Amino acid sequence: MANIVTDIEEVSVEEDNRGRLPGLRLREVREQRGLSVADVAAALLLTEEQIRALEENDFKQFPAPLFIRAYLRKYAALLSIPEAPLIDAFENMGLEGPSLQAELTSSIPRPRRINLELSAGILVVVGVLILALVWLFAGDRDEEAVVQSASSTQIAGSDEESFLHEPPVSLQEAAAALDMEDSAPAEEAPQAVQSPPPQAASAPEPGLGTAPAPVLDRLLLQFNDDSWVEITDARGERLFFDLGRAGQSRLLEGEAPFDILLGNAPAVQIEYNGEPYNHKRFNRKNVARFKLGGEGG
Repeated sequence: MANIVTDIEEVSVEEDNRGRLPGLRLREVREQRGLSVADVAAALLLTEEQIRALEENDFKQFPAPLFIRAYLRKYAALLSIPEAPLIDAFENMGLEGPSLQAELTSSIPRPRRINLELSAGILVVVGVLILALVWLFAGDRDEEAVVQSASSTQIAGSDEESFLHEPPVSLQEAAAALDMEDSAPAEEAPQAVQSPPPQAASAPEPGLGTAPAPVLDRLLLQFNDDSWVEITDARGERLFFDLGRAGQSRLLEGEAPFDILLGNAPAVQIEYNGEPYNHKRFNRKNVARFKLGGEGG
């Protein structure tokens, strides 16, 4: 009788721990779905060590509770189970780690102290040098202007003096000079330089226009129930990485082939370029991972 009571107490404690510890629930559902730790790590873009830490409730290696809550939500979405009980169980554990803001601020180097007296002395020396340079260049410009003014005045004075001391010209000499100017051949006016006619713009050669934009393939997703979905196209562009809700439809465009992961595959219907696509042959415990389009099918 005592053994029966002990066994009942151990079972009740195990069930109570299972309800309070989120990792046990995640591992139990993963094993029921036939997924390995490597499969989950690849789907959630985490390491296998992080997946094992989540399932063993070893949260000390994660930087902050913010990350733990996010990983638990993603894990629950992949397994298509409610996330609220897992988050509540984690909160009830009473684990508190360093906040993300504290970690970021602790990694920022502190600014060095500046010697204010030394900086003030440097500023004074630089200011004096600037004033000296301004005064020096301004003085050179004034002196140059005075020299140019004096030289022009001297040239003008010499012209007037030579004109006053020139001997008077007789009337016969003046008339002869006028006759020589009239008889001199007139200089030919310079011909205007004609600019060459403008050349017509050459027409673009055929076949050298801009390349047409590539035609993108289309995926239409319709959700009968909630399902985690990850879709990446041939360019490596992530087109969908979220939880699709029941009743929603999503139209995606990209270059085939598409790398597709469905956390709850029976709940998702796919049309590829307007044609229905049956992905049941890829379903494994409600999870499907396959390539669609191109060489993938």
